[in-house]
Amino acid sequence: MEFEGRSRQLFTVAPSNGSRAEFSFEPVLELPEHDPGLAYEFRHVVTFEETNLVGNVYFVNHLRWQGHCREMFLREYAPEILQELENDLCLVTARCSCDYVAELAAFQEVILRMRLKLMVQNRIHFEFEYMRYGEAGEELVARGDQEVLCMQRRKNGLAPIAIPEQLRQALQPFLRPYHGMTVTLGGRGHRGQI
Repeated sequence: MEFEGRSRQLFTVAPSNGSRAEFSFEPVLELPEHDPGLAYEFRHVVTFEETNLVGNVYFVNHLRWQGHCREMFLREYAPEILQELENDLCLVTARCSCDYVAELAAFQEVILRMRLKLMVQNRIHFEFEYMRYGEAGEELVARGDQEVLCMQRRKNGLAPIAIPEQLRQALQPFLRPYHGMTVTLGGRGHRGQI
């Protein structure tokens, strides 16, 4: 369905109070490829600890930096969420990846740019650009992405919950303009493009 030129998706999310599931429409927040949108920047200087015997950055560190970037975003833009994480909120990394373009070495400065690609139901999908910063300017060295699920600890395990409003509001400025439209029909995974 389309409202005011924006995509909407019907979904079911268990409320945090444990009552029956609710159905509602929510914008499908998905980004077009051509508009990079606003990015959260995290700067890092590579240390010897992060390099291997050859002298370049060990590949797993790129994924660690995604986590650091996300955590610093929460600290700066959504500090209330940090308190909720100490209670029953869980931000579960469901998937992360990195495509390597160029090598990094010790004492090079890296700028990670995190953008919001998709935010729907309990899922948040981030995109990352890794830029080497130096005298010649910036050079792309890697691209990555990460999907995070909002979950709640309950007696019988984790359960999906809607993205907390404070987090949704903090992420909103980092969302690129809407495009396309997807509707979930009947809550059974039947998806149709309108």
